[in-house]
Amino acid sequence: MEGVITDIFVKSGDRVAAGKALLQIDASKQQATVESDEASRIAQDEAVHYAQQQFERAKQLLSVGAISQQEYDQAETARDGDDGHADGAQGESAGKPRAARSITA
Repeated sequence: MEGVITDIFVKSGDRVAAGKALLQIDASKQQATVESDEASRIAQDEAVHYAQQQFERAKQLLSVGAISQQEYDQAETARDGDDGHADGAQGESAGKPRAARSITA
């Protein structure tokens, strides 16, 4: 865990019970990372949605001869490539800390 200690609840030599808070850490840097990860995930979701729309459009245009097979294949490849990226972005921020955390015994 990374952050600035904002409060210390015990001093050297104190006896502590299991689960008692020892100190508090301001984890605002980690919170900023969580928010950045969430923004990246949203952007990736939008990219996947856009690639799917472009693929559907290319399919319709190919059926009427308005685009080449190569252009259709490129749209399909873009769609399939973006689908794979979205799966990796899911859940990356799960379990990350909030703005402040307590360290317990």
